[in-house]
Amino acid sequence: MHFLIQMDKKEINRWINIFLIVWIVILLIVISYVLINLKSSMENYNRNNHVSYYYEKASIFQGDYYIQSIADKCIDSNDKVSCVFYNTKLNYTNHFSAIKNPTELAESGFKGVCRDIATFRFSVLRELNVSCELYLIPNKHLYVVAFENNKSYRIDNNYVEYII
Repeated sequence: MHFLIQMDKKEINRWINIFLIVWIVILLIVISYVLINLKSSMENYNRNNHVSYYYEKASIFQGDYYIQSIADKCIDSNDKVSCVFYNTKLNYTNHFSAIKNPTELAESGFKGVCRDIATFRFSVLRELNVSCELYLIPNKHLYVVAFENNKSYRIDNNYVEYII
C-alpha cells in the first residue's frame, strides 16, 4: 500500500492498463487454444462418422505389403471372403486411437477395433477384386459386406455370415 501512496494517479492508471492488457492477451490466447482444439475435435468426430473417410483410408492401404500378403494367400480360394476373414482374426481392444494402418495392425497381432479390421479386410477384398462395401453405424460400428459367388456376406469383428 505504501508503494501505491507514493505513485501519482497517472502512474497507477498506466500500471492498471498494462495489467489489463496482459490479462486480455492471456485470455485471447486461451480462447484461441480452446477454439482450435474444439474445431479439431469436431473435424475428427465428423471424419470418423462418414463412411467416405474409411473408403479413402482403404484405398490408401491397397498395395500395402500386409494387404498383398493376405491377398496372395487367398487368390486361389473358391471362397475368398472366408479366406480373408480367417487370415485376419481380430483381437479386439478398447484402445481407441487413430485408425491403424495395415503394418500397425498386422504387427500388433491384429489388435484393434472394428474400423481397423474393417478397412484392412475391405482393402484385401478389393485387392482380390471381390465386390464389397463398408457399412457404418455412426459412433458405433463399421463392418464389411461382400458379394461373392452370388452370395452376400457380412464380415464383422469376429464372425462372417452369409446374409442372403
